[in-house]
Amino acid sequence: MKKILMIFLSLNMFLYPKNIKVEIDIITTKDGKRYSGKIIEQKMNEHIIIQIEDGSKIKLLNSNIDVISVEEYDKIVTRNREEEGLGIFGICGLVVLISILIGSF
Repeated sequence: MKKILMIFLSLNMFLYPKNIKVEIDIITTKDGKRYSGKIIEQKMNEHIIIQIEDGSKIKLLNSNIDVISVEEYDKIVTRNREEEGLGIFGICGLVVLISILIGSF
């Protein structure tokens, strides 16, 4: 039972979540509407195009914009081995798993 628990814990090391900082652009218009997303185009003294969370794009004239701000928050994501490799927790999990398997033979 102890070995099964150790194997389970070592395999969970691969799924270790991490926090990343996410920035969202907030545009408030003069009529009070708020648009949050990512600014993808900005032409001085003309317009701003923002892509909101659902994927659609909104074009706003600079004359209608009151405030442009950026909000930052933490987002928890699970590890993606294709992008980051194993990392320190993945290596520790492999060492524990290998030591358990070698000890059982």
